Amino acid sequence: MTTRSVWRAFRHEAASLAIVFGLSLFRLLPTHFALVLGQKLGFLVARLDKSGSARARKQLAMCLPELDPATVRTTIREMYGHFGQGAVEVSLLPRLVRELRQRVDVDPTMLEQALAARGNGAAWMAAGHVGAWELLSHVLVQQGFAPGAGIARAAFGDRLDRWLNHRRSLTGLRMLLRPRFDEHPGTAAKELLQALRDGCMIGVLLDQDTSVPSQIVPFFGRPARTPSVVADLRARRPAPV
Repeated sequence: MTTRSVWRAFRHEAASLAIVFGLSLFRLLPTHFALVLGQKLGFLVARLDKSGSARARKQLAMCLPELDPATVRTTIREMYGHFGQGAVEVSLLPRLVRELRQRVDVDPTMLEQALAARGNGAAWMAAGHVGAWELLSHVLVQQGFAPGAGIARAAFGDRLDRWLNHRRSLTGLRMLLRPRFDEHPGTAAKELLQALRDGCMIGVLLDQDTSVPSQIVPFFGRPARTPSVVADLRARRPAPV
């Protein structure tokens, strides 16, 4: 390894340790206060992350050109606040899972239709990478979509990855890690197919322009690379979506 790569690995590990330590401290706080504080820290990051905010402004201008500057600023600020709150939600997952029935409203008609479509076997749950995605899978498991599995991509470092996926698995979710999908596609496909054979509901959060097999589809009138993993694997093992 070169000196630069060693230094980069050290920085990632140090940052991962700091993030894990910081997020773990939120478990000492009351739920509402911890979530509000996470949101406020997200607002602060919005002011400090100049490059990320600039990218968000550019994307909003491309997709929603009718928004005025004040609305764009508010939207970006709220986005960062949402990210901050979402990070705290991961830290509080065991506690939040106990409180989910009081915090989350589920449309009973939609739930009944989804459970009927799934039957007793495996199913795919595909959604955009928006909203309270960290809580979504736990809500679905509580509502009868068990066993469940989720595909998670690598985060900032190994320590943070282990911590995140440990927190996510505390409610019984099986985590399928995307680095193995990128580096060892044969092994990754076997893991997914085994989860389907086990009758899991596989949760997939779809982003765009990522380094996974994709198809070009229109998004806000612009061509965008969109992951095709659900369609590709469904062709090999049919399951409701």
